[in-house]
Parts: sequence; C-alpha cells; structure tokens
Amino acid sequence: MMTHPAKGQQLLMAVEQLAEAAILIRHHHELFNGKGYPDQLVGLVIPLGARILALANDYDALQCGTLTLREHTPIEAQQLIQKERGLRYDPTVVDAFFAMLIEEAKKHPQELNLRVGQLKPGMVLSRDLLHRDGYTLLPKGRVLNTETINRIASLEVSEGQTLMLTIRNDATPSVLRDRQPEPPPSLWKEKLVPTERLRPGMVLSRSLYHKEGYLLLASFGKLDEAIIRQLIELERGGEPLKIFIRAAEH
Repeated sequence: MMTHPAKGQQLLMAVEQLAEAAILIRHHHELFNGKGYPDQLVGLVIPLGARILALANDYDALQCGTLTLREHTPIEAQQLIQKERGLRYDPTVVDAFFAMLIEEAKKHPQELNLRVGQLKPGMVLSRDLLHRDGYTLLPKGRVLNTETINRIASLEVSEGQTLMLTIRNDATPSVLRDRQPEPPPSLWKEKLVPTERLRPGMVLSRSLYHKEGYLLLASFGKLDEAIIRQLIELERGGEPLKIFIRAAEH
C-alpha cells in the first residue's frame, strides 16, 4: 500500500507531458504534519497540487468507506476533514475547500416538496410542475401567487390527483418560515495587522487571497500557529500580505 505513490510516479516517468502530474501522484499521501509517505514531507514543502489531491481523495474515500471501516455522509466527512485541519491537511486547502462548498450550495438551493395546502404566495418553483399526462402546468422559476395556488387546488379537486410542488428553500424568511429577530450588531471593527504581529486565535475579517487570485483563507477563519507560519513563509521574498483581523470595539 505505501509503495503505490512511488510506483505511480514511475509509471508516468516516460511521458514528458505528465512529469508534473507524476510528482503530485508521488506526494498525494504526504501529511501536512510530516507523518505521511513516501518522503515524510512537511507543510508547504508538499506540492500544492498534492495537498489538494490528498484532501479530495480522502473526501471521496470517507464517503465510499475505503479510508475507514464504514461509509460516512458528506457532512460527517467534512467534520473529519475539519478535525484534521493543520495535521493531515493543509489549513489553507481546507479553508478553500469549505469556501467552495458554500459557493456551490448557493448555486443549488435546497428544495422543499410541499402539498398544495402548504403553499404560500411568493414561493418559487425549483422544478417544472408536470401534469400526470406529461405536459407542463407551471415552469421552473415561477413565483406563486394566490390566484395560481387556487387554480392548482381546483385542479386537484376536479381531476382527483394529489400534486406535489418542489419549492426553492432560499427565499426570504417571510416566505418560507417565520422571520427571526435581527441579531444585535457585532461589536467589532477590523484592523490591518502585519504578519509578525499575528497571534493564534485571531479571526480574519476579510478573505485573504494569494496574488495569483486563489483563496488562501476564508473570512472569519481563526488563525492558528500552523497558518501563521505559512503566512510568514508566503510573505518572504514577495509582497507584504494585507491581513485584516477582527478587533473588539472599546
């Protein structure tokens, strides 16, 4: 098992176009804390692509049950990855991974399957409502109003069929749920902090991006010693990083 990364690299050595990919394959079982294999590389010494591949590979393996003794749900797999942040996985890669999951979730709103009696004006269909004969009654994206809901209810009665509508669950609170009280304003401000003054436990007030454009740390992420070391290393020989930290109001 522990020889397969090196053997994978050897298999690709003869293909010049895959030389860089071969290096990533060799190191995709290295751990961020240096306890992986085959070369026990530590931290940023591990090629970035290998650090990304390690997390993606484990996220899939956790759900398939090949990394542990049982299959995990996506949420359980995410919790295990978060637990190993800074140990098994590169913290910046973990943060970028969770930021990506959040962005993907925004693109695919959660859906609710509701009966006609549960519908309210302002709800939005996330899928076409089809008649049992196959034609479209209402298209995806239609915003329901009182008249439309009444027509659907009448159709149920006249044709003796129960309709189930798929509704987007990303609408305003007043549409799909009772409005919650507004939380009190956050009593904090932000300040620009140089890397040498960063301390574990500090919280970012803005997302931090690499000069090449990719996400290093997501906003409201908490700094730890491993992350601070990486930030200092990234800044060496390059431009100073602009790191904004939450600071309490006085």
